[in-house]
Amino acid sequence: MQSTTNTNLRLPDPLKVHGGDVADNWKRFREQWTNYEVASDLSTASAEKRGAVFLACIGSDAFDVYRTLSLRVCNIVLHTVCAACFLPH
Repeated sequence: MQSTTNTNLRLPDPLKVHGGDVADNWKRFREQWTNYEVASDLSTASAEKRGAVFLACIGSDAFDVYRTLSLRVCNIVLHTVCAACFLPH
């Protein structure tokens, strides 16, 4: 079982970036993430917080992919930028 936050909501399963249908894995993760954002009221949080939680949720394999990307904005990770980075992968 995944960790939970103080809202007692289950976090999305980590994004699977190896094996299987990676595009479908992304679609599934994105849907779970969107539901989590709304249910936890994270959708009204700052972009910096949303980005940090997003990166904490994607899992270590996907985080390794993120670390190879050159797109960073003033060292502040923006949620929408993070999500967009995974679209072509």
